[in-house]
Amino acid sequence: MDDNTPNAYALPGGKITITRGLISKLDSEDQLAAVLGHEIGHVTARHAVVSASRDQLLGLALGVGGAVLQSEEVAGAGAIELAGQVGAALLTTKYSRDQERQADELGMKYMVAASYNPEAFVETMRVLASASQREPGQFETLFSSHPMTSERIATAEQRLSAGFAPETRKRPRAIQAFSRAVGPLKEEAPAFALADEGKALTRQRQIGPAAEKFERAAAMVSRSPILHAFWSDALYDLRQYDRAENVSDRANSLNANLYYARLVNGAANWRLRNHQESLEQLRAAERLVPETVLVAYFAGRNFEDMGNRQAAAEQYTKVVRATQGRGEYGQYAAGRLTEWGYLRPG
Repeated sequence: MDDNTPNAYALPGGKITITRGLISKLDSEDQLAAVLGHEIGHVTARHAVVSASRDQLLGLALGVGGAVLQSEEVAGAGAIELAGQVGAALLTTKYSRDQERQADELGMKYMVAASYNPEAFVETMRVLASASQREPGQFETLFSSHPMTSERIATAEQRLSAGFAPETRKRPRAIQAFSRAVGPLKEEAPAFALADEGKALTRQRQIGPAAEKFERAAAMVSRSPILHAFWSDALYDLRQYDRAENVSDRANSLNANLYYARLVNGAANWRLRNHQESLEQLRAAERLVPETVLVAYFAGRNFEDMGNRQAAAEQYTKVVRATQGRGEYGQYAAGRLTEWGYLRPG
């Protein structure tokens, strides 16, 4: 996952996600195997995040994400990017200490079965615990869902010394190839740190300074689609729609399957009254992440401007269902549906 926050988690259905921020903290393929083994342990043990269906959690994420998006506290301040953050937060879970210990035990077994050195498991725990002391804010998300306690580390150390044959601990570490592969991520880390500053400014509604941070970050890593998407979103919030459309076009050219950039591009083209292009971008976003509030809202605005009231009403109905008619977007959609006779007043 192209996110600078160190994290790893198991998605509903068993898919494993690890962020660039966490990978860049690791020094060997063995350490990566430790992280992935731990997450696979959560999947095979059927812990909370995989006990619910993907559709249930995704529906909750989009519904709550849409409702939160409409609140006065966030409207107009990086709202499109915030919707993705809300969804991602709802697709993670907090594990208990017993669940973490079980995932540790399974993870060590899995990495040994895959011919890695189990010492890297404990080593990884120490590396992350030490890094969190230097950068506590960076690891807040990871450790909120995966509590890193001294007892957990001690249990893993005891398991290492008693549970594995000595020859497994003599296995050579896979370092050189890993370093070559991860080298670009570490080189790009300053740009993503700059983008993190931009996100913080966005949350403070300092959109102009945030846009400058994102622009500098995108210049540092010119082939990063997500950095261009961040920048385009800030430009949209600044009502610089031409630039937002151009920058999100650049993001789309770098990665045609980035929902975030497609959404910003669709919104910017609506503002520019390029309705057909806007709808094309929104359809692409819909294919990537179905049934999101913002896609429905912007599609509805396009259809309304084009005089297609029936199509607009279909989209606004989705918005009202997700937001209960609250907030800026929900109120707008409900107002139109009421005015057109699709909803009863009050």
